[in-house]
Amino acid sequence: TEHAQLGRLGDAATGGTAKRLIVLVSSLGFEPRSLRMAPPGGDETMLLPSLDLELGRTVPDTATWDFSLVDRPRDQWSFGLEPLYGLRDRVTIVDGLAYHTTALDERTDDGHHGGVLHALTATPSVGGTQVDPVAGKQSFHHEIGDYLRSINPSLTDLASIDALLTDGDAQWAYRSNYVYRDSGSGQIVRPSVEQSPLKVHDMLFDGFTAPEASEPDPFASRQSDVFAILKERYDREAGKLSSADRGKLEQHRDLIFDLEKRLEAQAALAESGECTVPDAPEKQSSRGPQVFDANLEDLTGLLIASMSCGLVRTACVTMKYPTVERLNAGSFVSAMPEGPERWKSRSSLPNEDAHQYYSHGSIPNLEFSTKQNDRDRWHAAVPGQARAQRYWMTVAARFAEALDAVPEAGGTMLDNTLIYVANELAHGGHTSNGVPGILIGGAGNHRKGRYVRLARALPKPWNDKIGMQFAGPPHNKLITGICRDFGMDIDRYGPSQVRGYVQHGVSEGVEQTIDLTGVLSELYG
Repeated sequence: TEHAQLGRLGDAATGGTAKRLIVLVSSLGFEPRSLRMAPPGGDETMLLPSLDLELGRTVPDTATWDFSLVDRPRDQWSFGLEPLYGLRDRVTIVDGLAYHTTALDERTDDGHHGGVLHALTATPSVGGTQVDPVAGKQSFHHEIGDYLRSINPSLTDLASIDALLTDGDAQWAYRSNYVYRDSGSGQIVRPSVEQSPLKVHDMLFDGFTAPEASEPDPFASRQSDVFAILKERYDREAGKLSSADRGKLEQHRDLIFDLEKRLEAQAALAESGECTVPDAPEKQSSRGPQVFDANLEDLTGLLIASMSCGLVRTACVTMKYPTVERLNAGSFVSAMPEGPERWKSRSSLPNEDAHQYYSHGSIPNLEFSTKQNDRDRWHAAVPGQARAQRYWMTVAARFAEALDAVPEAGGTMLDNTLIYVANELAHGGHTSNGVPGILIGGAGNHRKGRYVRLARALPKPWNDKIGMQFAGPPHNKLITGICRDFGMDIDRYGPSQVRGYVQHGVSEGVEQTIDLTGVLSELYG
């Protein structure tokens, strides 16, 4: 394939220390009934206690199961996960995580704001407002990128990057940024994240000199002189400033020095011939499903090209909720499996608001409401929310299959890569309890080709007298395991504990200190 011609070959190793990470994060939650899977021989009724319904709110949900995805026939895969069937030997589904650290955060009591902040940081805010909190820690893929830079001096600030996968909607791109990054001065900020593949291309490859150029680049020949002058001026001016102003100057200096190192690394890779620069993508001037598809293709190629030659090691791609037009597209609908389930209907979805109509409308307990209007709302909304999550899995499969098409010594790029698929919420009810985590790829020490259903038996840490009173294991443990896969010697990511307590029902008064350290033992051994 075209991707297979990019970059140099590396050392492949299934499991063990991971080489690269791609985080795919989406919004507005999942549709649980069309995503989860019962164990072999089980039926859909086994899934009911985990749907945040009245029948499961006041007692622990202790049911667990762990079965092979490799042995699971395709027609027994859930509608939402079926796009991953072809990768089943390198997929692990973790069913039932919870964002426990949102309970420690007074600034993110709304589910969306808590999910945006905690999904990738697993750490409470340290300031700001509910709408725009200041994170207490950077997103974990950037933490991994910084660690890799600390042990590999040849890596630059491009070791970890971020991008948005959209249909060209600039307003959405502005307000839906799940990434937090250390600015260089210890302050955690929400960085500007690029949605244009053309600009991502320029960021990654602008410093490469075209090998066919007949004349030397006059700027490149004097580049080191320019940076030397800047360094001298920074040192001279720093002593004249207050500590606050000196900190701002040092932050700007670090950005300049990162640029210098980036350009040097790009030039070295270009000279060595180890990194093939892809053609610049075409600038998209419109919006719509065709733009989303083009951006997906371009972004996939750019990540593979930059990762194959070691320029990028970790990346986070935030995926926009697909438009109804995209979910009604003929090619997408025709690929859906046949079946009697309501979410597999091939009929066109109504052109309604994704947030209010499809996400909120598919809240699980509406299905069993005593009000006919609620039940009608649920039945109308579920097909759209189910298709949206299926599309996210289709995108994840696209990234994975493209990586799997690029050979590396002893295997493919996918064998050395870990893809983590996440969401801000469990479902449209604004809950952080019962969130699935999907791992794809050959890298990492966790068991692969498995579906692991976790118990929801921990007294929940949220101040919630209405919802489910017991929670699943903290997602901090999953993130800690991923960090360890990259060689980081840590025992936790984020806080060490949180207090859980039951506020009503037959278990009222039960309390427990919930340990946030270590890894998910269910994924190992």
